[in-house]
Amino acid sequence: MAYTYDVATAVTSDGPGSYRLSIQEGWDHFGAANGGLVMALATRAMANEVGPPDPVTITGHYLKAVATGEALVEVEVIRSAARHSTAFATFRQGEGTCAVFLATFGDLAETDVDLQDGAPPDFPPPDACVGAQVAGVDDVAVPAWTAHLDLRIPPDLAGFATGSPSGRGEAGGWIRFADGRPPDAGCLPLLADAFPPAVLNTGLSIGRVPTMELTVHVRRRPEPGWLLGTFRTRFMSGGYLEEDGELWDPAGHVVALSRQLARAPRRRSKEADNETAHGEQV
Repeated sequence: MAYTYDVATAVTSDGPGSYRLSIQEGWDHFGAANGGLVMALATRAMANEVGPPDPVTITGHYLKAVATGEALVEVEVIRSAARHSTAFATFRQGEGTCAVFLATFGDLAETDVDLQDGAPPDFPPPDACVGAQVAGVDDVAVPAWTAHLDLRIPPDLAGFATGSPSGRGEAGGWIRFADGRPPDAGCLPLLADAFPPAVLNTGLSIGRVPTMELTVHVRRRPEPGWLLGTFRTRFMSGGYLEEDGELWDPAGHVVALSRQLARAPRRRSKEADNETAHGEQV
């Protein structure tokens, strides 16, 4: 069967180092593509140009919104080697550059020593959590693309949606693809950017949190099943905030670490309605 994620992230060669793609309707985040989806598309294009199979580290800088419709990714291989290869990708739409990415690929099957000084979060089981399609306040509408995911939020982290935030900059829960697609290394950038922003639970303000920079470290190929995500924001100043995240697989392994720099949320207004959730032009 053709999984919806694979269809949505398909890229087609348009010459050496050039790939055409389409941001599909229903994969938008309030009219723009989610930053994790844009990163996953760029990662897929870069993977076609390098030797090692797995993205190990990917950093993206978001310059302006990516709308639904056609787009182009241009890939430059900076270094190609048996163990690690590094590539640079430019994500374009129309006449503009929307985002740039730098990634290094390797083989996550190669391991000599494992060290894991940590444990997955102790969340209630998925059936005891709240689905993403929760009824909330107007400013916390559910993005269209989350319909492709099965996202479950622990009740004590879902208060932002009903006007009762926890007061802590924390988010997280369980996640998997709604159509049963098993997770792999390439989809982890999307899943690491799929949860509601942790800052919404602080109660300081509610609004969109445009990503400026996102880095994802892929640490292991995930086992099939539910993944656990936990995210935290500790500092918000000067109009910016950070969010640190972890994704864990059913075997209890950390499979991805993420950090992003984002614009601090603002109350919705007529002007804010014209801003995008990810990749706001800054």
